[in-house]
Amino acid sequence: MRLVVEEVKSRGQPFLVVDNFNSICKFLDIPIEKAAKELIDFIQELNVKAVIVSEQTNEILESMVDGVIEMMYTFLEGRIFRKMLLKKLLGVEIKNPIYHFTLINSNFTYFPVVDLGDILKSVLKKPIYPKGKPLLGEMIDRSSISPEIPILLIELETSSAREISYILQALIVAILLGKGYSGIITPMRSEDAAKFLTPHTDMAKFLNNVRFLYPRIKREDEKPQSFINTIQENINELKKENKSPIFLILRYDLLGKILGDETARRIVKEITLSNMVKNDVCIVITSKSDKIDIEELERSSSTIIKVFEEHGRIFCYGEKPYTQIYGILFQEKENHIEINLTPMV
Repeated sequence: MRLVVEEVKSRGQPFLVVDNFNSICKFLDIPIEKAAKELIDFIQELNVKAVIVSEQTNEILESMVDGVIEMMYTFLEGRIFRKMLLKKLLGVEIKNPIYHFTLINSNFTYFPVVDLGDILKSVLKKPIYPKGKPLLGEMIDRSSISPEIPILLIELETSSAREISYILQALIVAILLGKGYSGIITPMRSEDAAKFLTPHTDMAKFLNNVRFLYPRIKREDEKPQSFINTIQENINELKKENKSPIFLILRYDLLGKILGDETARRIVKEITLSNMVKNDVCIVITSKSDKIDIEELERSSSTIIKVFEEHGRIFCYGEKPYTQIYGILFQEKENHIEINLTPMV
């Protein structure tokens, strides 16, 4: 090995990779502690840079090197979830010790931290286009042709539920209008809708095909049925005017705060049972909370997507039907924003 390294050094800066350390120790029948010391002495004597791959944690070896990076994976409800931990970088401040990554196409790709506040500001100005895996569109299609109640449930387990909800609604509306749908979003005021959705779709199509309903209840005893009737009337009018499939986007947790959880449940159940037919779809978006009966919603849904956040990165996966985990990447271009779902493999 010394002769090989010296030959490489004569041609330029050498780089030694030891892969893997444990197998070498086992093959040579050398104690790990002794092998670690001899290997480090050998590398220092040759004055070369080296990467040592070890399948097991070794405190002695870690104490001798300048940097330690631990690659790990766990299983999240049967789905692989990869992380990289920066444990030691000599002379370098470790500001972000954890990175999530994928080995898609045999390439190492990490998922950057996402500032959803900045993304939302950009979404107010530029259209957002999906790239990569069309998971959302596929789930919408599956829900609309389901023989069950056509409900797509999107669960948000994140501290940024408001931002993600608006971004998803903008993307969903653009997808559905492109498929020829008409629909309703609730609860949303028309002035908010114009602000958040205008950059993402043709305005004429947008105004003619989408309605925004926000509960304005005067009397306590009117709460449940009056708003349900309002939604039903608007669905019937849209069907009559546009003769197109219907979408209904419900921000379930917000409806629960405004009208109460029982009314929110009734809206989902009664509207989907009485007004939704083949190719129609009800999309329920809700943040995950102990106060919300997620299990009942899940039982009622034909399709489920879960969105979660970890260490500033956003991920999603299909619970029903089963899919792998995807990292959600945003990239701002000159005239639009790309949202890319990259599988974690």
